[in-house]
Amino acid sequence: MKLALRQKTDTRTRFRQPGFAEQSLRQCFYLLGRSLDRYKHFKKFRAPDILVAAEKVLIRRRLLFLFNLRAELTR
Repeated sequence: MKLALRQKTDTRTRFRQPGFAEQSLRQCFYLLGRSLDRYKHFKKFRAPDILVAAEKVLIRRRLLFLFNLRAELTR
């Protein structure tokens, strides 16, 4: 009986609330836009390479999160 209860709660923990995916998606797109603006600003004013590289890492992480979220939602 305990095993059946675990299985029921385990499927619910994938997304904690119905709007979680939508909220994460909006936030990620907003942060991605901000990162792209910062990256353009850094390139325009010839910022140190370490700042440009750090911003590239943030952009890649956000794109990877969006890709993984899309894969999760299509299941």
